[in-house]
Amino acid sequence: MRKFWRVLSVISICLIVGGCSSGQAAADKTTESSEIEDNKTAESTEIAETNTAENAETDLMTYMSSDGFKIKYDPAKAESIEVDEHTVQFKLTGDFSDNNTVTIKYITGKQPEEALYELTEPWGEMDAIERSEGFFPGTSDKWGYWRSFSEKDGDGSVNKTAIAGEYNGGILIFDDEEHMTGDEE
Repeated sequence: MRKFWRVLSVISICLIVGGCSSGQAAADKTTESSEIEDNKTAESTEIAETNTAENAETDLMTYMSSDGFKIKYDPAKAESIEVDEHTVQFKLTGDFSDNNTVTIKYITGKQPEEALYELTEPWGEMDAIERSEGFFPGTSDKWGYWRSFSEKDGDGSVNKTAIAGEYNGGILIFDDEEHMTGDEE
């Protein structure tokens, strides 16, 4: 799971498969006058955060798949490339290597673990691939399966993560590949 969160922060892609919400807890107040002042400050801060979030939201683009999933991403940091009818790839732009990508594919007729095995078999020895399970990204009720692999590559490293879970009568599989060198690492 640690690698998944690193992947999301590195590529700045917000995955929207399910719903999510956020909130802000109020701080304890010591006196009535400080409560009033704190409430005004909290309201101003909340309004500013909401406006910032709305402005940030408008800067995001949405990729809509014919298979029913949506991906929100920052076009200043990544570009979307439709590989085929059921596959989209997000590639980092800017100073990053062209090899830093996340590919999302919708597959029918396979179970998540079967598709993960086929995807990860070329990565190397199966004993070197970490396996884990948990809720599928963007959901709180769908199960997902993770595979992670890292290896040194010259003066850097290659990190790969694949996540699969049942989705809409088939499966969604996320395939992330990072090539890190020098200061990036």
